Amino acid sequence: MSQSSRTAIFPPVSQGGSLRVVVVGAGRRHKNERAIARAAAALGHPVRLVDVVTWTQNLGRLALPLLERRIASFEPEALVCTRHAIRLGEERLRRLLRGRYSAFWYFDLRVPPLPDVVRLGRLVDTMYTTCLPETATYRSAGVDRVLYLPQAMDPEVDRPAARVPRQYRCEVAFIGNGHHRHRVELLRSPGGGRGGRELEDVLRRRRDEPGRRGPRVAPARHEA
Repeated sequence: MSQSSRTAIFPPVSQGGSLRVVVVGAGRRHKNERAIARAAAALGHPVRLVDVVTWTQNLGRLALPLLERRIASFEPEALVCTRHAIRLGEERLRRLLRGRYSAFWYFDLRVPPLPDVVRLGRLVDTMYTTCLPETATYRSAGVDRVLYLPQAMDPEVDRPAARVPRQYRCEVAFIGNGHHRHRVELLRSPGGGRGGRELEDVLRRRRDEPGRRGPRVAPARHEA
C-alpha cells in the first residue's frame, strides 16, 4: 500500500499523535483488510482487525453481538470498513460509528451498485472507491462524500518472484479473480465474444512478429 493511500484513508492527527483504529471486514491472510491494518500500524496507530466474514460464517447471527463487543472494547477513534462490514447490520453499525470517524474503502466495480454497498456508503463519513467514475454514481445514489482512492502495492506481499515455474512463463496473463462466470468463459475460450476476439488478435500479432515462436498463455487460476 502506497504512502498516499496510507495517509488519505485516516483522518489527520497532530505531529507524533496516533489514533486507535479498527479495520472491519474480511481478515484472511492476503485480504485487503490486512494490508490496511499493516498500513495503520506502520503509521504508528494502535490497530485491531476484526474479521466479520469468518466469524459470521462460523457462528451466523450469534457472532453479531460478539463482534460488536470486540470492536467497542478496543475503544476506537476511527473505523475503516470494507463492504463486508454491512454484515453487522445497520443498527449495530450506527452505534459503533457514532462519535467516531469512519471510512469505507470499496475495491470493486459493480453496475448497477449493490444495495448493501450503497447502504454502507450512506452510514460512514467518507466512502472511497478505486474506480474514479463511480464517485458520481454513488453521489447520485445518496452517498454524501465519495472520493477516489486507488489501491497500490503492499510491500509485505507484493514482491518480484525469486523464480517463475515454467508453467507460468508467458507473454499474456490474466490478473484478477477468475471465479466470475463471464471471466471464466473468456479465459477458457479466447474465440468467444468481443473480448475474446481482441485477445486472439493480440496473440496472433505477437505470434507473427519476426523472431517469435508463438506466444504462451499461462493457465488460468481461479481464486476466490
